[in-house]
Amino acid sequence: MTARYHPPENELTLDSEFALHWQMTNCERFAIQDLLRRTKPTVALEIGTYKGGSLQVISHFAEEVYSIDIDPTVPERLGGRFPQVHYRIGPSGEVLPKVLAEIAERGVDIGFVLIDGDHSTAGVRDDINKLLAYIPKSRCIVIMHDSFNPDCREGIRTAS
Repeated sequence: MTARYHPPENELTLDSEFALHWQMTNCERFAIQDLLRRTKPTVALEIGTYKGGSLQVISHFAEEVYSIDIDPTVPERLGGRFPQVHYRIGPSGEVLPKVLAEIAERGVDIGFVLIDGDHSTAGVRDDINKLLAYIPKSRCIVIMHDSFNPDCREGIRTAS
């Protein structure tokens, strides 16, 4: 009989701790977990929530999270799971500037951003350009997911 390995508490995991559907490869999952574990951002921002897979990880490590998604059912579907998450619903091109202004007005700083919303070239470029208008006071890690997607890659490449 082989004993089951039990990882130390600070080791990264992909098991039941993060049980929601998460559309990322294992390498991407480990990388994001490690970044968040090491930085423990006070405020994080996610553009594109979908089923909450990456949100469950971000909210595990961040004190407070702003989640932007176009789907109005997201807060209801994920309601109660993540008490430190502020859901903002609507097109990211409209919602993101309002969220950034709200965060700046509160005097807090964003430490982590995941851009994984609109996968069109124009949508990705717009999200990046709007985010670049935000000037953090301290380190801010920005992850842009799906760069293998030709439209996303072109949006990333053409952002100013």
